[in-house]
Amino acid sequence: MRRALHFLALVVPVYSDQIEYQAGLLRSAIAPTADYGALIYRHEGFRIGAFTAPAAQGIVASYSSEHSSLLVEVGQRERSLDTGFLIGNGAWLPWTRNVAFAEPTGVRTGYQLRYAGADLQYYQRGQDNLAAARIYLAPLDWLRLTGGIAVPEIQQGAQQLPIASLALGRAADRSGFSSGCEMVGEGNYLLHARYRGDFSARGLLFRRQQVNPLASGIFEQREGLALQFFEKNWFAQFFSTDSRFGMLRYGGDLLSGVVVYEERMQLAGLSVRSDARGLHVRAGATVGHDTSIQSLFGLGFADAVFVGGGHYDLFSEQPLEPIIFPADWYSSVLLQSTAMRLRNRGFKLMALVDTDAVQGFVAVTHSEDARGRERFDFYLRLAGGVTF
Repeated sequence: MRRALHFLALVVPVYSDQIEYQAGLLRSAIAPTADYGALIYRHEGFRIGAFTAPAAQGIVASYSSEHSSLLVEVGQRERSLDTGFLIGNGAWLPWTRNVAFAEPTGVRTGYQLRYAGADLQYYQRGQDNLAAARIYLAPLDWLRLTGGIAVPEIQQGAQQLPIASLALGRAADRSGFSSGCEMVGEGNYLLHARYRGDFSARGLLFRRQQVNPLASGIFEQREGLALQFFEKNWFAQFFSTDSRFGMLRYGGDLLSGVVVYEERMQLAGLSVRSDARGLHVRAGATVGHDTSIQSLFGLGFADAVFVGGGHYDLFSEQPLEPIIFPADWYSSVLLQSTAMRLRNRGFKLMALVDTDAVQGFVAVTHSEDARGRERFDFYLRLAGGVTF
């Protein structure tokens, strides 16, 4: 949870060198194989690296000077909350960073003063593209008005879409309340808000009449609601698009609990460990509404390492061990996969690490269906980095 509050920040200026990596392997009977990896180097506003994915391999390269008066962004677009409704970054939620290969590529330039500014941008992903021009006024520290024009599929001479947005709150502050609303064309509206203090909360609500070509993640839906809440011990989230998902999680020193709601599945789990700061034994169980059950037992050290396994006997699909993962992983690429699910009955072995340099897990499952057919599945997710 100590990293969850840092994760809520939109952008933190980086003045040192960083190396970041992401990797994932999936061998599952429920979903196709989906392996990916990315290695990225950062220096101030520069980012360069390489990625591999099932459908593509390539180079990651971008530069951003957003923290100066002259605005220049070139290359893949990594962030998208401020224009997420217009240009997505591939992540399911616009607050998260996606794996590098799903970002659109383009250029954005402009000039920003204390009370006014303007920018031009053009981004493309595959055969889809979008161009936009915007101006903004900031008469007060906590008020920003933006207007402009966007043109999707510019080579086809598509209809121009008016852009308008209102932002409340001091953008430079890392605490307090901020909110905004955005309109892109007729019938496309977005509301978003967040608070940072003793706890953190954020949410967005949108409705689309038509989908823009570079919309991605949650914005590919016609309408949606996303809510998240972070506190020292509590985490909650709720998504509603064409389906609904809700989670409430408590993580104390010795006791952890989780409740998960999906339209076709509901479950609750509880785990206990013998010590919060050193070597400990952890045991727990997760029970579904249809009496499906997952058990968990293993050894861990503080919040950094866990090695264990368990048994599962399921009458419907369930997420892979929802009770053991740290809460902030549910807003990162580590757990943005509906394919990490179990079914039938069997056993699982897993190891988890959660440190500043490495976050991730590996799991191996063996299952047997009603006809006695056996299957092994393998899951791996890693993310992390070093600063020097």
